[in-house]
Amino acid sequence: MNKEAVLQTYPLMQRFSAYKRLSLEIGYLLARNIFIPINLIIFTIVGLLIYFGDTREGLSLALIISINIVLGIVQDIRAWFVLERLQLLTAMKITRITKDGAREIVAPETLLHGDRIVLSLGDTVPCDSTVLNSKALEVSESVITGESVSFPRAVSEPLLAGSIITAGSGIATIDNVFKESSLAKMTAQVKRYTINESPIQRTINKIVTYAGYLLLLVIAFIVAHGFLIQTPWVDTVKTIGALSAILVPQGLVVAVTLLFAFGGIHFYRHHVLLREVNATEKIARIKNLCVDKTGTLTENTLSVETLIVPKNITKDSAEALIRAYIKGSGDTSELMSALGSFLKETDGDITPTRDGLPFSSWRQYGGVLLNHNDKNVAVLAGTPEVFTSYMSKDDSAWLMNIVTKEAGTGKRVFCLVQSDTDKIPRTLNNTGLQFAPVAVFILTNQLRDGTGATIDFFQKRGVRIHVLSGDNTETIKAITHMAGIHEPEKLITGVEMSKWTQADFDEHAKDYTIFARIVPEQKEHIIDALKKDGFTAMIGDGANDALAIKKADVGIAMFDGTPATRQIAAVVLMRNSFAELPNGVRLADSIIENLYIFGAVFLNQATLGFFLYVFLTAFGYSFPFSPLNIAFTSYFTIGIPNMLISYWALLPSGEVGKADEESFMKKVFPYSLVSGIFSAIILAGIVIVSARSVDETSAITLGVISFSILGYVFFTMAPMVYSTAKRHTRALEMFGIGLAEILLAIIIFSIPPVRAFFDLTKISIFSIAMLLPFFIGYALIQYLLARRFTRFIH
Repeated sequence: MNKEAVLQTYPLMQRFSAYKRLSLEIGYLLARNIFIPINLIIFTIVGLLIYFGDTREGLSLALIISINIVLGIVQDIRAWFVLERLQLLTAMKITRITKDGAREIVAPETLLHGDRIVLSLGDTVPCDSTVLNSKALEVSESVITGESVSFPRAVSEPLLAGSIITAGSGIATIDNVFKESSLAKMTAQVKRYTINESPIQRTINKIVTYAGYLLLLVIAFIVAHGFLIQTPWVDTVKTIGALSAILVPQGLVVAVTLLFAFGGIHFYRHHVLLREVNATEKIARIKNLCVDKTGTLTENTLSVETLIVPKNITKDSAEALIRAYIKGSGDTSELMSALGSFLKETDGDITPTRDGLPFSSWRQYGGVLLNHNDKNVAVLAGTPEVFTSYMSKDDSAWLMNIVTKEAGTGKRVFCLVQSDTDKIPRTLNNTGLQFAPVAVFILTNQLRDGTGATIDFFQKRGVRIHVLSGDNTETIKAITHMAGIHEPEKLITGVEMSKWTQADFDEHAKDYTIFARIVPEQKEHIIDALKKDGFTAMIGDGANDALAIKKADVGIAMFDGTPATRQIAAVVLMRNSFAELPNGVRLADSIIENLYIFGAVFLNQATLGFFLYVFLTAFGYSFPFSPLNIAFTSYFTIGIPNMLISYWALLPSGEVGKADEESFMKKVFPYSLVSGIFSAIILAGIVIVSARSVDETSAITLGVISFSILGYVFFTMAPMVYSTAKRHTRALEMFGIGLAEILLAIIIFSIPPVRAFFDLTKISIFSIAMLLPFFIGYALIQYLLARRFTRFIH
């Protein structure tokens, strides 16, 4: 089903699963914008200002904080609505059988107790269910239990929600509704875009928490100090309000989440859909990239190049057995489609005696029991190496000679064998069966367009590529060589790893590039081991990749892969192209790089405000700024500049450097702290000089203007410290923002009611010119600081 069809099938309100979910999500977004500590503090300040008689100041502050809250809510809801619509493209689709026997596609949330659903290869069981009909149905509960084992499910046996159909098909009846299942809880965790915080978000939340503790200490000191020197309570409250607005960078929390959210929208324009918005940061930090061969490095479509049959069987007999296998196995995979398309249709085909055993990656073969020439024959199909140990010496040599010749050129070898038996073996060990070859197919699937360039992109970033496949060793080596993956000679097979413990995986997995002939359980162990070596991603498209994708730090699935992988993955490649990933990674690099600038601007202002209070108090001066003054400076030092930072983040220009693994705090805090202290010294000097030179209201206005100018100068220097991309228009863009701020300031100071609203007064150009030496000296020293920290950080 293509993307447009999905959108038409699931109308918006059906996808929200009625108004209850919509109201819960909107309520959550409202709460996270309204019920935050800084808002509680500010509105307490508002109440105290009104109580102590400064009604104008209190109501003005309430108006500003309310406008900011409303703007944050509008942006948050807008981002959520867009992301919800994008999530629709990968929403789980269930085939339900109606009372009259018709089939319809529904959302899992609409399923009721007793409903019948159809289950096919790659589907995820949406609710706890019971099997009504089984056609060799097999499931894996790996997503639920962590055990990557595939086992059969017969009629009347239970199915757990979240199980993945790994072979066969069937019909099940629903035992409970979706919202009661463990799968619903897991899906909710994926859908809510503020859950599962990224490393940067966790660090910022810690900063806000510690800033809150610092603010409590500052408030206690302000109250005690004011009481000792008998400061009017209204002035004490204003100081607390001003410092509260400066010290707690709560806006940074929402700003980062929104940048990730709108980044997710831009990712989709690059055909990369984020099912977890926080995957923005994750895909930029990949150290180990694990890829499946078929469907990732190569096209998912297979074509048969040659059919080879042994001398002791005719081609017509072999083709009859092959057609019987395809019909009896019920296998609808790309491989079976390719085999069926290659064979010509004839009358008198052999009819399977009963349901077959579909191919499974866990077994590495499938089988059908036939009645041929008046005797029961089991025809099995799978990878040649699975059967060679159970063949005669001559047959084994014949088959392996073909494998060696064809696999070395990157082709895939698939064979069918037969044995006289009355039962299809679910395992070949200890059966005593001997198999004879029926036919060998030589198949080809080409490298995906852009695979070589994508591999080169990641390897230049220092990312180690690992190929995890159940295919033949020589085939993978050839494909790996064609794709340009480094060190293809570092290869190990599933048989060699069969005796490994998890400790062996942890010690040795990072040493290999190719893992061939492996089963899904081994993929899980490999991912677990590589995660200990660094941030690990897994790309796949089949049900056998599901647990590996879930285990990885960031799971990536193809849009046309099995439904289970799409549901588990954090990232979905909408064009089924590995080559789309570099664009997403570049965008993630840009977002992270600009988050450093974003965070530095916030933290610099917090540091500046705190140390300004410390210095002025130490010299016997009161903190001159009111909450409305700080609101004015925030628009000029944070609000307007961050509009440009967001533009840089979402529309990068030039090659952005790889996001490093250093923590956000270590990256941002040193420069912000040193610069903030230096800025506080300069601003304290300006405040003291102004207080001695002009009247009190003019001095406060000059201080507010200086606060804004110092903050803007820091903003112009921060990209020098944190940016790796050479954006040729950056200087012009910053000049444009600066000019816009000057024009806005002129407008504000030209309108008396607006000027009065922010507790400012009209001042002369001469007064500002008097401070030019401070600004020029500050800009020069700030430039030297930026140069110094640029060398330190990079």
